[in-house]
Amino acid sequence: MWLVVRFGATPGKFVIKARIIRNNGKYLNWGQAFLRMLIPGIIISINSHLLEWHAITTCPSGTHVNSFMEMGRVLNKYGQPFTAIETFLEIIIFIDILVILFNKKKRAIHDFIAGSYVITKKSLFPKP
Repeated sequence: MWLVVRFGATPGKFVIKARIIRNNGKYLNWGQAFLRMLIPGIIISINSHLLEWHAITTCPSGTHVNSFMEMGRVLNKYGQPFTAIETFLEIIIFIDILVILFNKKKRAIHDFIAGSYVITKKSLFPKP
């Protein structure tokens, strides 16, 4: 969130030379940055950590995980009910992608919630 407030970009936005701004052209404040990152970042992170914690605490002792494939199987077997929540959140992200595709300004749901816009750096700082 600090990068969004201070520089108007996440690491990925830096790479593609895009900035996240308010409708007045300024970078987001802390409240707007928190709202913008709430669904895609914070909720999914919390759910992932709960899923991992639940799987670790409920799987039998002596269970060995030697690969990512095995880790996925263990999480699916012992991570309930958090896998259902994760599936629901993935559906929300899919709906978010549809919202981006079908609105004129290509804003995501979290952009509408936070009142933010993603623009190119070139349009924010045009050369004279």
